[in-house]
Amino acid sequence: MKEAEKIKINRFVNLLYELYKENKLSDDVLKKVVVLLSNEGFLGYLETIIKKFLERVKAENKILDVVVESADELTENEKNKITEIIAKRFGSNKLNIKFVVREDLIGGVRIFVNNYLIDASFLKYINQLKH
Repeated sequence: MKEAEKIKINRFVNLLYELYKENKLSDDVLKKVVVLLSNEGFLGYLETIIKKFLERVKAENKILDVVVESADELTENEKNKITEIIAKRFGSNKLNIKFVVREDLIGGVRIFVNNYLIDASFLKYINQLKH
């Protein structure tokens, strides 16, 4: 992607974000944005623009995407404790949290927070022992 394209994509992201902040993202406005993208030859970048827009909204509102992988189903108490720890450590109570059972972990947990990994799985320790 060329620098000029990146700049234009960021302008569209900024436009969407300003409309979002002003609570003006209606269906009609979004249709106009899509027409504008098409007229500018940027309709092929729609997915990228939406992804960047959502990332910005989440960052500005301190919304974290969290995936907690465990070898076994966690109890509600364990889920609540993990949620509490993540909220405290990352300074946000706005968590999109998903709990997933991964039997290949053997034991322990792996926690993905946005692009950050906390790996406290037995599998990690076993692999470290191999090397």
